[in-house]
Amino acid sequence: MAIDFGALNAAVMEAFAEPERVAYQPRGQAGLLWVRAIYDRFQLQALLDGDAPVSVMQTQIGVCQADFPPGFVHDAGDRVQVRGISFVASDAQPDGQGWVYLPVKKIGSAGP
Repeated sequence: MAIDFGALNAAVMEAFAEPERVAYQPRGQAGLLWVRAIYDRFQLQALLDGDAPVSVMQTQIGVCQADFPPGFVHDAGDRVQVRGISFVASDAQPDGQGWVYLPVKKIGSAGP
């Protein structure tokens, strides 16, 4: 039985997306795209060259590729505004099932 990733992605977005669409600005472009997104913060353990492990908070934004124009390519430097906070993507990580995860950092802040 084939998995309908479009329907699965839509159900996940319905359950976990931000209540309002987020502003997405591709790097180097003036216009905004208004898309649904999942805002996520989680603990990430880092091992530092023989030292005890430390835990840091990582923020990421998850979006469905289908919500973007055909052929759209996500990139580091894309900007997203969620919950009134502006972020810049450090990477774009498509998962092969229709989602793109964007690890982000607050604009004007050293932290996530």
